[in-house]
Amino acid sequence: MLSDVYIEKRPNETLEYFDVDPVYLLSGQARSLERLVLFRPGHLGHEGVSRFWNVVSLTLRDIRAPQVQYYVHAFPNLQELSIIGSRLSNPQGPYWNHPEDEGSGVLRALNMAQQSRGGSWTRLTQYQGSPMGLYVLSLAFPISLMQLVDNDADGEEMELDLLQAIIEPATPTHLSLDLPGAVKFLGQGFIDLFAASYSQKIRSLQLVISPIFDEDGNVSMDALLEYCTKILSCLPSISRFTFRLRSIWDEPAGDTTIPHMGAGRVNLLPDEVSLTPFELSIHLCDFEAFARGCLASAASLETVLVGLAYHRTRADCTIRQDAPTSQQQWTHKHAR
Repeated sequence: MLSDVYIEKRPNETLEYFDVDPVYLLSGQARSLERLVLFRPGHLGHEGVSRFWNVVSLTLRDIRAPQVQYYVHAFPNLQELSIIGSRLSNPQGPYWNHPEDEGSGVLRALNMAQQSRGGSWTRLTQYQGSPMGLYVLSLAFPISLMQLVDNDADGEEMELDLLQAIIEPATPTHLSLDLPGAVKFLGQGFIDLFAASYSQKIRSLQLVISPIFDEDGNVSMDALLEYCTKILSCLPSISRFTFRLRSIWDEPAGDTTIPHMGAGRVNLLPDEVSLTPFELSIHLCDFEAFARGCLASAASLETVLVGLAYHRTRADCTIRQDAPTSQQQWTHKHAR
């Protein structure tokens, strides 16, 4: 009896998107399969695909032109969906073509029309991965937990209009945003995003910021604290807030002082390296005070976690600040 399966379809220059997908080979396990990972999935819309009634978790990796009606048919009781890597292309074009600029709009409109005619799932407990992948599926129902990560770490998948389009119908209670760059976060747009009615059910929020060397050099921790408190004050149901900084910088030309990730990393002293203003602000930051400031910004907050990883002059750490009824705890974490 199979419960977990991973399937990969390798590239073929002559393969068209509408060729069949090897998932049909699992038809004999349709009643026992519970979790499925498809790598470069093809087309599920053919007679060979059974209905996998017990599949509750589906992961799609390196997806090109997903049509949601086929996944709804094949996995009617799905609860958890992950999309990791989405190189979108026009569904009328060859499967292995380079992505086209209009691909996301074409796919979103197609999936919206298909669900209007044929129905869809009614809710998901979890979505994890690409914001663009969720956008093109055009899912218009509640998703309790959303963990959104920009696959390419270039910020294009974290544009405000795209986030609004996917968060509004989902009305999540737990939301995590992995943001490449702090500058995008420092603006009225993000405050408006969380002040909107569709964000009012959020009970736990996680913001992970990975600074970008060329863009975030002059950002300060004071500015980040100000925006965090403004966002938290917009959320009447918020009980848990996590804020993490992954201080990983692109290596400037000729600068050999920036350590690479991995085992054996040694933190440098401030006088051994030229820190950007943002790095210096992080180095001097009182993270305990930062956590207290966040905690004071919303009466409903019970716990605040503030974490740092991969800074050049500070050890990785996580601070926990609880509401006055609990005692503050410190947890120090080693470099990964």
